[in-house]
Amino acid sequence: MLSEDDQDNVSIVPQQVDLALTKTLDNNAPNRGENIVYTLTVTNSGPSDATGVEVTDRLADGLSFVSSAPSQGAYNPSTGVWTAGTIADGESATLRLTAQVNTTGTVVDPAEITAIDQPDVDSTPDNAVPTEDDFDSTSFTTPVADLALTKTVLDSTPLASQDVVFTVTVVNNGPDDATNIVVQDILPPGLLFQSATESQGVYDQNTGLWTVGAIPNTGFATLTLNARVNSADPSTNTAEIFSFLQFDPDSTPNNGVVGEDDQASVVVTPEVIDLSVTAAVDNPEPELGDSVVTTFTVSNAGPDVATGVVLSAPIPRGFTFVSASPEQGTYDASTGLWTLGTLGVGETRTLRITERVDVFGFRPHTIEVQEADQFDVDSTPGNMSLVEDDFASVLIMAPRSLSKRFFLSR
Repeated sequence: MLSEDDQDNVSIVPQQVDLALTKTLDNNAPNRGENIVYTLTVTNSGPSDATGVEVTDRLADGLSFVSSAPSQGAYNPSTGVWTAGTIADGESATLRLTAQVNTTGTVVDPAEITAIDQPDVDSTPDNAVPTEDDFDSTSFTTPVADLALTKTVLDSTPLASQDVVFTVTVVNNGPDDATNIVVQDILPPGLLFQSATESQGVYDQNTGLWTVGAIPNTGFATLTLNARVNSADPSTNTAEIFSFLQFDPDSTPNNGVVGEDDQASVVVTPEVIDLSVTAAVDNPEPELGDSVVTTFTVSNAGPDVATGVVLSAPIPRGFTFVSASPEQGTYDASTGLWTLGTLGVGETRTLRITERVDVFGFRPHTIEVQEADQFDVDSTPGNMSLVEDDFASVLIMAPRSLSKRFFLSR
């Protein structure tokens, strides 16, 4: 009987704890490449002190460990285990985890108390039951911005030394805002930068980088580039989204893939002609006082129509201009310029100049293309190159002999 002094009993009350874990995230919409900070808090509601506490938080795929800052204990990034140690009744311990986002889409990252020396009144460590208070999870979704780029040129078949105007347009089809946008548009050889006009941001002609900045959902930005054509060769001008912070669902910045909508090209094909000239004289050895007729021809082998054509056919010293018969255009004897104008593909035009011989000796008569609106495939107007086909000459020699005319005049 309990009333007798030879009998007694002792009550044994096991230690119990009530640990709760919470996990928070500082940014629910981080961009790829940004750092995020998780904060794990373990609180002991007692009634006993908790010892041997361990929390496991293995960073989800697509996250890389940067640093940890536990209020007590240590975190092992290899195992994901935070050895928190002892948490007294009514106390808390915290762990701050910094990670870099290396992926896109939605990322779920759970954490759980996985070890404890005492029994927990309402949860079981390491059983992965999300409804228990020793388990918590956070998630984030990286923002999505569908950027599309278009490029146009005002004149794709320009004349020689003409300025062409390119327009680059970047549109954000959302659903989120796009930030830190950079577009690259490097002018190719054959196009010389003249000026840039940006609706926003700054264009650097040396790097070809247009630092656009931010474009909100459904917004757009434009860049206008003026460039001078300085080559007859066709030029392909390409613009592409170089970088931005958000995820694009259908293209990858700066990968050079032609089929993606963040890249566009235009081809500039300058107009090209092939002018050639010849020269002939009806009497290469005239007497003093004779009239000679020099016939000059110019032909255009194309492939484009030649416009603004001007040729130089000066009257040499020792000859007196009598008349000129241009088949097309006008001839000015004082300047020696034959202003021809337009010459179609495959067409030929002639200029006949009549002169009187006034001196003895050799006198070359020359003709050269002086100006044209288009590039010539194999010669340069006005450079006096004797080997180019836009230059020709014929030699007239007045012999040192007494002419019949001279005797008759005596």
